[in-house]
Amino acid sequence: MQSTSDPRRSRETLASGKVLEGDPRTDPYLGWGEVPGIDIEVIEVPGVHRSILREEEHTRTLAEKLSVRLRLAQNARSVSA
Repeated sequence: MQSTSDPRRSRETLASGKVLEGDPRTDPYLGWGEVPGIDIEVIEVPGVHRSILREEEHTRTLAEKLSVRLRLAQNARSVSA
């Protein structure tokens, strides 16, 4: 996803678990892609909605992926300051 310098735009990260068979949701942005003024980055994590924060392996993966995004955001902020 490309970064934007428009202060009215927001970059958001959406963590998404596995979609269960038969789940009618096929939109990887879960409807957030339609919201004006935001850019969505979807990160896939293991597990399903209910297990992402209950299963240690899933939680660890989510934490690692979010940690990377936080470091990138902090680095980008310090470069632009």
